[in-house]
Amino acid sequence: MKDYKQIKSKTKGPIITIMGGIHGDEICGYKAVEYFMQSITSVNKGTLNLVIANQLAITHDKREVNYNMNRIFRDNLPEQIKDTYEYKRSLEIKETLDQSDILIDLHSSVEGSQPFIICEENGLEIASCVNVKNILINIDAFHPGSTDGYMNNKSKIGICIECGYKKDPESTNFAISAVESILAKLGLIDSDLKINKYKQDVFRSEYIYTAKSNEFVIPEAYTDFDIVKAGDIVAMDGEASVRFKKHYHILFANHKAKKGDEAFLLVEKQK
Repeated sequence: MKDYKQIKSKTKGPIITIMGGIHGDEICGYKAVEYFMQSITSVNKGTLNLVIANQLAITHDKREVNYNMNRIFRDNLPEQIKDTYEYKRSLEIKETLDQSDILIDLHSSVEGSQPFIICEENGLEIASCVNVKNILINIDAFHPGSTDGYMNNKSKIGICIECGYKKDPESTNFAISAVESILAKLGLIDSDLKINKYKQDVFRSEYIYTAKSNEFVIPEAYTDFDIVKAGDIVAMDGEASVRFKKHYHILFANHKAKKGDEAFLLVEKQK
């Protein structure tokens, strides 16, 4: 599997990187990048970089080999992480990101998840062309070391597209459609801009909960952006109930969380 392709125009324009497969079991991302490696032979302006991030994890159909690569793109990492495959690969990817203006990183999630976008306010205009209802902002403070956060910290644009359930073939189709819309909006390819059928809602990340014990249980089958009402028991963490004093929406509910794992993210809808 080829892990990198660059397509450059003679006409000046933005440098865009499309990346997939940073988590090896999220099929849609690397399948979409493979599709574009074969289907795009030229761009109208600028430069398009196509990157498959974590080939070793993809080969083993697992999220990571040694460490979550999407938490490595930051400073002050523990020394033991610097010996991992993911860290060494991240250094290669950083060379591409450092030369890019915009990153589109393709992801997918657990069963029942729906497509949405993660970006900061500088990416909202680009995100507006993608056919999703929900956009999440302010996540970098809670997920340090992500690729999109790396770009945002350099005053560039980093956009993560969550494409749905990772084992659903439709997530790959969505990833392809989303990237085509963005590349068309930015003028790199000729393609009919698809009309977004949604009025997009923006949610702000407010709180991430980390499991305190190995006896962590989420009793409800939450899907992304479900409402958690004030006082509801969101989880049992050992003998302690986890509840909150105000209404939130919940994302990334991790029913298999163990002590120290990210268990869920709480967000608020913006007016």
